[in-house]
Amino acid sequence: MKKNQNIHPIIQKIVDKESNHIKPATLVLFPVLFIVLIVLILLRGTSSVESVIGVKSCSVMSFVFLGALILFYIGMTIIDIILVK
Repeated sequence: MKKNQNIHPIIQKIVDKESNHIKPATLVLFPVLFIVLIVLILLRGTSSVESVIGVKSCSVMSFVFLGALILFYIGMTIIDIILVK
């Protein structure tokens, strides 16, 4: 990005960093996160749709899957932050 003399240097630094922070690895993570979410929804089921593996809604196994999903998303967020740096 061209340097603008009228912009504060700190703002210019932020603009420069934000203008190129999307990397190919980040673009791969988005479909992976979506696919994992869909799979977990199918495994857990909902109150109106049965689980494909027979997990009852609000059962212990349902919450184990939910916890695994949350931990997976936290891990992927950390990986994405590391990749963007």
